[in-house]
Amino acid sequence: MPPVLDHSFLIFTGIILLAFTIQALSGFGSMIITATLGAHLYPLDLILPVAIPLDVCLNAFIVLRHRRRLQVRLLFQDIVPFMTMGLAVGIAVFALVQGIWLKRIFGLLVVAISCQQLRLLSSAAHIQTRMSAKAARLWFAGGGVIQGLYASGGPLVVYAADRLALDKTAFRNTLSALWLGANTVLLFSYILLGKMTPATLAMTAALAPVMIGGIILGEVLHRNMGQGRFRALIYILLLLAGATIVLG
Repeated sequence: MPPVLDHSFLIFTGIILLAFTIQALSGFGSMIITATLGAHLYPLDLILPVAIPLDVCLNAFIVLRHRRRLQVRLLFQDIVPFMTMGLAVGIAVFALVQGIWLKRIFGLLVVAISCQQLRLLSSAAHIQTRMSAKAARLWFAGGGVIQGLYASGGPLVVYAADRLALDKTAFRNTLSALWLGANTVLLFSYILLGKMTPATLAMTAALAPVMIGGIILGEVLHRNMGQGRFRALIYILLLLAGATIVLG
């Protein structure tokens, strides 16, 4: 366990501030950014037990503070059930189809979707078309399958949620509720497996003020960002997520 005030930890502090500002602004991205950039400093088996409790706290704050804008019916009627079914399928076929080439194809799909949507958003004549509920459910199920295979299904869920024409606050709050549930389960699994140690908890506690700073910055940016720029940010983040999947 590295000293809390060493050079690597100070850099990691900046990564956490960036990641949790983006999460509070958009409703996703914290763990992708933390894991991708933080892996240059620490092993993932240290990063995740440190960052997941912070992510749970951030999402709980967003959900509770803005609960009136939460799309409860969408979350529990469309996203959770179909993503769960897909997750079961993904876990069941993990040993049969899991491979780096398939994961990279999925990453390329995310990159292609993101580039297409960014191109459409750059067109002055573009009008967003709403995805049908049936199609969205298929995308949510697909996200569950990829989650079961590679723990990387988030981009498909984010894409489908955006195509349902939610306003930026409803989009952010609904996704925050989804990650809150998923990461709470993950947090309890870490506790049961003994991955939450006094050392990781001390590191988490040291980063808590940084997480609070990220919430404050993200809330300010969310209030002041227009819907068009918000959607562009979503696809820029998805483009980066897809690229990290392709590059491993």
